[in-house]
Amino acid sequence: MCGRLLTAIFASNFACLDIITDAPSPGLEVQDLGLIGFPLSTREAEILKARCHQSPFGKGEKILVDSSVRSSWELDASQFKIMNPEWDGCIENIVFDIHDKLGLACGDENIEAQPYKLLIYGEGAFFKAHQDSEKADGMFGTLVVSLPSKHEGGKVALSHNGLEEEYDSAQYGPFATSYGAWYSDVYHEVRPVTSGYRVVLTYNLVQHVTDERQGPPDGEALRIMREALGRYETELTVDTKQNRERDPSCFVHKLEHLYSEHSLNVRSLKGDDAAQVQHISNACKAAGFQVYLALLEKEVSEDQVMPGEEAYRKEKYIHVTTLDGTKQNVSPEYHYSHLLDQDEESEGHYAGSEHDEYTGNEGAMSTWRYRVSVVVMVPPSRQLEFIMSHDHKLRDALNDFPALRSKAEDDEGVKSNLYDLCQLVLRSKKPKDYWNDRDSADYQQRADCLNQVVLAAIENGRLHLADMVILEHSQKPEHLQAYARYVSTQRQIHIRQDSL
Repeated sequence: MCGRLLTAIFASNFACLDIITDAPSPGLEVQDLGLIGFPLSTREAEILKARCHQSPFGKGEKILVDSSVRSSWELDASQFKIMNPEWDGCIENIVFDIHDKLGLACGDENIEAQPYKLLIYGEGAFFKAHQDSEKADGMFGTLVVSLPSKHEGGKVALSHNGLEEEYDSAQYGPFATSYGAWYSDVYHEVRPVTSGYRVVLTYNLVQHVTDERQGPPDGEALRIMREALGRYETELTVDTKQNRERDPSCFVHKLEHLYSEHSLNVRSLKGDDAAQVQHISNACKAAGFQVYLALLEKEVSEDQVMPGEEAYRKEKYIHVTTLDGTKQNVSPEYHYSHLLDQDEESEGHYAGSEHDEYTGNEGAMSTWRYRVSVVVMVPPSRQLEFIMSHDHKLRDALNDFPALRSKAEDDEGVKSNLYDLCQLVLRSKKPKDYWNDRDSADYQQRADCLNQVVLAAIENGRLHLADMVILEHSQKPEHLQAYARYVSTQRQIHIRQDSL
């Protein structure tokens, strides 16, 4: 319900496109060529193209030049100048427009359009579908300004989360200046120019760091969300095995845009993601939930012998941060039941593929990886479980036990955390798995953790936990036998005290 509420309340565009009325001429001056006039003539277009270099593109960490993928020509920002002072005002007006139409929450004064390239597309030029990389700190999108030039074709086809848009600069005629702007994670393709020359100035849209986030005030729907989170935590505190296995240990809400590890923080969120996370944070704070941002990777494999037949699927967190972007050294488990948006069909943003070669009689496997940015809401009673790394729970527990035990007597909150930690240790492995591989490096670690559970149980009157260790861990090491006898003695003392 919470996911649907957020999606319904907040909505913004992923791109905006428009003609620029009364646009000044940029006064484009190119090194060794001088001023270039607009509308651009065929002769000057050919001269300008000769001065350019072929446009490269990125593939992973590599920078490649391949005309079968990208067929255009370009100049870097250092190779040309905009001489008309009125052009800066024109770009400022476009930025104001972008801020409103993309639903940005940072204030238009915090957005800058930084000059990046001049691109020229001649007849037959194109660029296959791609996403723009983040080329500067705070970059969230791309601005393309199409300068007056007679051309046909060259449409930019944009797609994002199942929605499509098209930027057709040719439709405005050879005397018009127009612009298109979109978020950097939006897939877009420049279709072939069929005649003439399409000439554009590109800008990196950068949001300067600000701690002020704007958005609509909390309303009835968000009140409902806060109450729903509170009721869920109340249900979780009825700590039965059935509840723990049935109820998700956290909630995950998919964000609209994909962020890099560098840009995964509340200051860099785009469009309605910013408003959603702000109000999720408000609702969670009132209910005592912790909020994290994360990158979730899905790996889907398909048998090539049986196309369309999914062989297996694996989903995991690959990066978790606090809202301010501080990386958390945790590896929490993910399960599909955690997802609030289970009715959404999109896998996420494509992140690469692998194809296994044929070996003997085994079928070949194709593997696709997808990534999605998410916000994770962790209930108070599950926070300890979430922040302790799944792969290192016992090691982390050993580090936490001494401090918690020393403070538990005087602090009920610490005592509650200590109890949760004991429960977490006991749930981390089945009893029969604790004592396998006696020669393994973590064998002593397992024993030490159970020792700490027994000590904490005795010190804080939770004798049923000590009983659990004694009864369930029949293959316990010899030094736990002493604790078993001690627990029995302490129990007798408690019984005698209670009878007085």
